[in-house]
Amino acid sequence: MVTFKLGAVQLELQSCVLTFSSLSSKGRFDVAFPGTCAFADNAKGAVQVVTTPQGPVVFVEASRPVPPSYPGEHSCDTRLRGVVVRGKSVFVSRDIQKVASCASGPWDDAMAHVFALHTIPISHLSADGG
Repeated sequence: MVTFKLGAVQLELQSCVLTFSSLSSKGRFDVAFPGTCAFADNAKGAVQVVTTPQGPVVFVEASRPVPPSYPGEHSCDTRLRGVVVRGKSVFVSRDIQKVASCASGPWDDAMAHVFALHTIPISHLSADGG
């Protein structure tokens, strides 16, 4: 379990379930990626946060190896989703980025900006929170 505070919101990621809480709201969202999810780290090992006009963005990532299609190949099923905090509300990106690389963050800032433009409030997606 990883806990991270972003502005007025506490984010927690356990397996692939994201929960958030602030003074006025809380919610829960199952990211539903295969494997174990984590917040992407920056080059210094801290959670990568990208500032965008829509609010700060963190990446949720999960990666697992896939069988090679030829000898010596090493690739993974890596998936990313953006989490955007706006005030006391939390949003997830509509899109999921799929990458064949086995690398984990840091990820390109431009991807965070795209994620932040197309979001859905967690409360609209989660049957058990919001």
